[in-house]
Amino acid sequence: MKTMLRALGILIALLSPGLATELPSGTIRVVTGYAPGGSSDLIARLIAGRLSETTRRSFIVDNRPGAAGTLALSYVAEAAPDGRTIMLGENGALVTARTSIANLRHDPQRDLAPITLAAHQTVVISVRPGFADSLSALIARARANPGRITYGSVGTGNPIHLFGEDLGRRAGIELLHVPYRGGGPLMNAMLAGEVDVSFFSIAVGLGQFRDGRLVPLAVLDAQSHPALPNVPPAATTVPGLYGSFWFGLHAPPATPPALLDAFNAAIVAALREPAPLGEPRHRELRHAGDLIGAQRMKDHDLVEPVHELGPER
Repeated sequence: MKTMLRALGILIALLSPGLATELPSGTIRVVTGYAPGGSSDLIARLIAGRLSETTRRSFIVDNRPGAAGTLALSYVAEAAPDGRTIMLGENGALVTARTSIANLRHDPQRDLAPITLAAHQTVVISVRPGFADSLSALIARARANPGRITYGSVGTGNPIHLFGEDLGRRAGIELLHVPYRGGGPLMNAMLAGEVDVSFFSIAVGLGQFRDGRLVPLAVLDAQSHPALPNVPPAATTVPGLYGSFWFGLHAPPATPPALLDAFNAAIVAALREPAPLGEPRHRELRHAGDLIGAQRMKDHDLVEPVHELGPER
């Protein structure tokens, strides 16, 4: 009888909303490591907006650009583990920075507590109008002008930087890397003609592609994206050239597991709730990427960077 009562008490505790760990009251910061206008900022604002609606808490985006997203990583790693500061990181700060930036102040595996994977985005090789009309044409122009074709990124060690290096290595061309402090500044530089080539997500680039202000040459997926059905996979021209952007939400390292679970549950519920058809937010979400918000992300999800440069084919 005592065992039965104990089991019943545990069951009631698990099922009672009033006894479950709740998100903190007050403002909750979603920190991102890049300036406004890029993929990280867009995804952070979409998630913060949906969480504000579904949890009745105040979620705000805190942009802290610099050092390929690792300044934001350090800020969150040193924040109080009270649930008032979380980070939307991408594969640059969370994976590639560990191998491309010397003397990294904080290690994302050791100094962040994973909450959930948040989104995945298709990457598009993009050029300014009139520069090239295909990936083959871009490669031919680069071969004729070694070291003179520029490509922009959002910082040394960021996936965009590595995508450019991978394109150069696989195609046998030399491109000149020009880093910026975020997706917004990078886009402005592309539109102003300061750089020739870059790699944008569907979410960031689609409007510019449709308006003719940028030209999409190829996607880094295995097949064309539904929003750009006439843009071929890069691997049809440069075998093995694949890549993607992905994003994960993290908290400071000493955050209690129950609070991590509460965040995970809130985020999963928020991302699974469909936006009403016809609302601007619905159209944004359609092309922002696959908003995942599934099981708790584990430490081992951070340690495999090879996929980001594509498999050897």
